[in-house]
Amino acid sequence: MRKPAAFLTLVVVAVGSGFAGYWAAKRDVPLPATLRDVETIVMRALGEAPATASPSGPSSGTVIYYRHPDGEPIYSATPEKTTDGREFTAVPSSDDVSFDLPPEAAPPAADASGGERKLLYYRHPMGLPDTSPTPKKDSMGMDYIPVYDGEADDGSTVRVSPGKLQRTGVRTALATRKPIIRPVKAPGVIAPDERRISVISLRSEAFLEKVADITTGEVIEKGRPLVSFYSKEIAAAGALYATDLKGGGRTAATGSLQRLENLGVPSAAIAEIYRTRKVPISVTLTAPRNGVVLERMAVDGMMAEPGETLFRIADLSTVWVIADVPEYELGS
Repeated sequence: MRKPAAFLTLVVVAVGSGFAGYWAAKRDVPLPATLRDVETIVMRALGEAPATASPSGPSSGTVIYYRHPDGEPIYSATPEKTTDGREFTAVPSSDDVSFDLPPEAAPPAADASGGERKLLYYRHPMGLPDTSPTPKKDSMGMDYIPVYDGEADDGSTVRVSPGKLQRTGVRTALATRKPIIRPVKAPGVIAPDERRISVISLRSEAFLEKVADITTGEVIEKGRPLVSFYSKEIAAAGALYATDLKGGGRTAATGSLQRLENLGVPSAAIAEIYRTRKVPISVTLTAPRNGVVLERMAVDGMMAEPGETLFRIADLSTVWVIADVPEYELGS
């Protein structure tokens, strides 16, 4: 029954406070009770000890800025007034929110045993590697800082409070040894390996009798017939080679054999002349490698000049990627 009674007491106090406020406002009489007194009555009605205000010292420190008296987010670095003539509220440094740790007290000049610490030297105030056994000033007129025995700080260490580290978003992690990977995006093209491209051409003037049913972009295998042709110069060299074979054998036909090889006659055609002792009417060229036909210039019945490209075949099992990397990304 204690809770309902406390609630009833709270209602009575609230109604009484409202009536008293209305009565005092009508007669312009100040109320003797404050909100703190009402809170005390309610706490006692609930059977709890009233909260006591924690003692706090007066504000101290230098005035760092001025804020609006009504608590609006309006601030000023100098004293200022509102539009209705009220003064801005001065905010000292002790009342401002700060995430920094309290400043550490300067180390005493005497050690724990009561004796004075031993002065080692004076270091440069800006952290430069310059020390002095006696007090001195730098080029800007700043005094050198004394360094005593037992101090771990060598003057080159910078200490930052945890509050500033948190505000600046500094994160720490354990150092590890691993490759540094930085992706670099650049436009580029895929190109065939120049070392895997073959050009099919003739070394003498010839008439193309038949071109294989091959087109650009088709994948072909090594040894596939490409074109059959007739060459007057190759026919004459073949006839001489056959005559030399009949008259003196392989030794006598060395010169004529070399001429056929210089004209680019396939080894299969030379072997046929050696076996039959006859010159074939036409010679067939075959694909020298597996690959893709990049270009076809041969046409049935055309006359091909020496060195003219008939086919261009590329092995695309290995390709190149030619990328245009910006100069500022070359370090990555």
